[in-house]
Amino acid sequence: MSKEQRFFEAGSEQRQVLDELCSKACDGRLTDAEARGLDAMLSESSEARVVYLRHMNLHSTLHAYLVPAEVDSAPAEERASAVVPRIPPGNVTALRPQPRPRVNPVLLAVAALAMFGAFFVAINWLWDLLPTPSGPGPALATLTQSHDAQWAAGMKRPELGEPIGRERLRLVRGRARIDFNRGSQIILGGKADLEILSENSARLHAGKLVAQVPSAATGFRIETASFDIIDLGTAFGVSLVEGGDVEVSVLEGVVEIAVRDAETGEMIPIQQLREGHSVIARPESLRVEKTEYAPESYEGLRKQP
Repeated sequence: MSKEQRFFEAGSEQRQVLDELCSKACDGRLTDAEARGLDAMLSESSEARVVYLRHMNLHSTLHAYLVPAEVDSAPAEERASAVVPRIPPGNVTALRPQPRPRVNPVLLAVAALAMFGAFFVAINWLWDLLPTPSGPGPALATLTQSHDAQWAAGMKRPELGEPIGRERLRLVRGRARIDFNRGSQIILGGKADLEILSENSARLHAGKLVAQVPSAATGFRIETASFDIIDLGTAFGVSLVEGGDVEVSVLEGVVEIAVRDAETGEMIPIQQLREGHSVIARPESLRVEKTEYAPESYEGLRKQP
């Protein structure tokens, strides 16, 4: 037998004190000082908790079978004061039974509706405080010029001067200039499909564009399905032609053409192209071939829309 078990052994002085406090707890007769004393015993001793639970379980069982008829016929408040619920194991708080107030179900429903209403009002208020994004994620570029531009239905239709996030833009006709936050400019013409990826990169899915890149934005990148065109301080044009070939013409400066490694997905530089030269990059063979330099179509796009 442990020291704790001997301390609360039946017949010991401490056990008698504990039994009396438990009985008073069952009957609702504990004073505040006695409640604090009982709570201290239960907090410090697992053996005391076992004794306490036995008292509570015995009391609730006796009440279920031996409660007088006059108590059952009494008002609800008086019946509730005669009931002590079973205390689940591990609860070390000395509880004194309290009368159960009657609750009007209509008032309860009204209170619940009021709480839900207050909750939704608070949510809407907080939502209004949040900044409204210009598109998916932060703004990366802005539509700065437009000439007879018509955008495809069901896609993003930017307004002049509107910041644009990571969006896919599909031009049906006309011309449009997009200025990136890092300073690069793209001009789209005719039917073109462009996806803005970052402040200094975009992906051309279809059509033609001209890029004008200041020195502060060197490294600006135009991605395609198989090739990337990386600026090294220049102006250049890119067209996606039939069959998926990529035509690149350097109008000013130098660009680098890189091919995507099929296994790792990394871009591998394969050729630098200087001003006054054009190439066609063929995705099927992953080869870059020289072609006749014809800047006329790109120069037309470079005119201010």
